[in-house]
Amino acid sequence: EVEDFAALLDSRMPLQEPLRIPLNGSALRPWCHFEVPVSDYRAMRQAADPLDPKYEIIECESMGVKVRNVKRFYVLNPTSDPYEFQWTPEEPSTELSAEAAVQFRCLTKRGTILPGKKFEMLFEYLPTDPETHESRWVFSVAGEEA
Repeated sequence: EVEDFAALLDSRMPLQEPLRIPLNGSALRPWCHFEVPVSDYRAMRQAADPLDPKYEIIECESMGVKVRNVKRFYVLNPTSDPYEFQWTPEEPSTELSAEAAVQFRCLTKRGTILPGKKFEMLFEYLPTDPETHESRWVFSVAGEEA
């Protein structure tokens, strides 16, 4: 959604003529807003290939191996229309990432987010070893790219 705005900047200062400047602009409203905490994982990550900046990082810590962990966060629909969403796992690029992918599961694979409302997202992490694991998921809105 694109909104157009117009305003008038009015300046009145002593000993000067009043100054009036017309202002015009437009703003593009995002389809969604992810309410996730800031992460330093990108900087701390110890891997040969850098992590693409397109990824939003959501960290999950486990208290041990084979311990079920659920990560919760919200996605806000700031638009004036309801929309359907879907989470799909990205295709793993290596055998190692394919092994890590089975340790992550999306518990809210699809749903509808009402206008101006939040939807709680749930991901499960069940580590099989004490190493660091990554899983990449794509959030898509029906008919749009998010």
